[in-house]
Amino acid sequence: MPGVATATQSPVPTASSAPPSATAADAATSARDLVDALAKKSDPDAIREGLKLTTADSVAYIYVQHQANMAEAALDGGSPFVDDDVSELPAGEYKVCEDPSNEETCGVFGGFKSDATGKIVDLTVNDKALKGRLTVGNGQTVKAGGGKFTFLTAYKAASSENLFVTVKMEAGSKMLSPFLYDAAYRSPDGKQRKATYANGPSDLDPESNSVGSFVFQSMKPGGRVTLEGCVDECANDFKAVIKVG
Repeated sequence: MPGVATATQSPVPTASSAPPSATAADAATSARDLVDALAKKSDPDAIREGLKLTTADSVAYIYVQHQANMAEAALDGGSPFVDDDVSELPAGEYKVCEDPSNEETCGVFGGFKSDATGKIVDLTVNDKALKGRLTVGNGQTVKAGGGKFTFLTAYKAASSENLFVTVKMEAGSKMLSPFLYDAAYRSPDGKQRKATYANGPSDLDPESNSVGSFVFQSMKPGGRVTLEGCVDECANDFKAVIKVG
């Protein structure tokens, strides 16, 4: 059974196989456009436009995927995120703030690395590398309550060191009601902790799907999420154990 992949930086093509090199200006434009896409947190589709600016399966690509998944969970749950304000800093860095008057809501994107075509392969958040902080699923599903659950992405946040996990949830022929805030995470060392925050719908109509997100404070990646809930207006219960990586 294939494992869950952890994001690493994609290699830059060799000189013999690389397409014509992009200019520094092209790379800088891609970086700004990528930050602008990431700042549109109220719209997961707008964030995913940033995927076109990154190299497939690179650290940058998976980071954009994860941020879009987080935004989709918030939107699906009826509480969409607020877009960030973007300002340019020296040395090719960008400051993003939910509230520019409150520094605690701000972060800094920098350290952009691009391939020979100008597409972004890597970046830093608050001067911290993303390598080793991102995990992406392989499409493997867990069946429970007549529905399916698929691990999408996880991110050990550079700003808080909390673990953010996103999961696709699909109902079968009956309503599925996940107890999102009761989700628990067990790390590889056996430590178990309940979610401190979650996003997504509390009910999924039959044959419907959505994205759920969970935040586990100061937890290590590589564990599993246990999500419980009920089926068919709580006529029955379900329990899904989802491998995070």
